[in-house]
Amino acid sequence: MTTQQLLDMFSTDDAVVKVQHFYNSNGHCGRGILIFESSPRGYLEAKLLHMHFAEEGTGRNAWNSRPVYFLPSGERQLYGYMAVKEDVDTFNQYYSKGKPKLKYEMRSYQEMVVNRIRQMCKDNLQLPWLQNRVVEQQNHAKDLEESNGMLKVKLNNVTRDMEILRRKAKQQHEQDTEEMESLEQFYKDQIKTILEARKENDGDFENTQQKEVQENAEQSNANSSN
Repeated sequence: MTTQQLLDMFSTDDAVVKVQHFYNSNGHCGRGILIFESSPRGYLEAKLLHMHFAEEGTGRNAWNSRPVYFLPSGERQLYGYMAVKEDVDTFNQYYSKGKPKLKYEMRSYQEMVVNRIRQMCKDNLQLPWLQNRVVEQQNHAKDLEESNGMLKVKLNNVTRDMEILRRKAKQQHEQDTEEMESLEQFYKDQIKTILEARKENDGDFENTQQKEVQENAEQSNANSSN
C-alpha cells in the first residue's frame, strides 16, 4: 500500500501528518507507521484509531497471534495499533534501510493530554482577562495618541509664538540701534557746534584785547608828547 493510499484511507484524520513505510532486503514488507501531529488532538486521534482496530479484531493481539493477510474478496486485511518504543526501535534497526531513522521521545498520557488540556482550560479562563487587557491597552494607546496630538498642537503654537517674539525682538533691536545712532550723531553735531562757537568767541576776545592794548599804548605815547 502506497503512502498516498494510506493517507487517502485516513483522510478524515486531519491529525495524520506523515506516513513511514517498512522496508527490508526484499523491498516493502507491508508495514508502515502513521505519524500524528504532536498535540493532544494528535494523541487522541491515534488512541481512537488504536481502539477502533482493537474492537474490530484487527489490533496488536490479532497481528501478533494469527494474522489473516487477505480477505475472502482478495483484498489485503489492514491491521493497526499504537506503536510503543520497541516498535520504533525495531523499525529503525531492521526496516529503515537507506531511509532516515525515526526520531521520537516518550511522553505520558498525563503530559501529552491531561496537562495540555488543563493548560488550555486555564488559558480559556484567562481569555476574558486578556481581552480586557487588550481593550485597556488599546484605550491607553488611543489616549496617548490624543494626548500626543494635543501636545503637538501646543508645541506648534509655542514655536509659532516664539518665532513671532524673535521677529519682534529683532525689529525692536534694529529700531533701537537706529535711534541710538541717530542720537549719537545728534550729540556729535551739538558738540561740534559748541566747540566751533567757543573757538569763534575765543578769537574775538583776543582781538579785543589786542585792540585795547594798542589803544592804551597810543594813549600813553600821546601823553608823553604833551
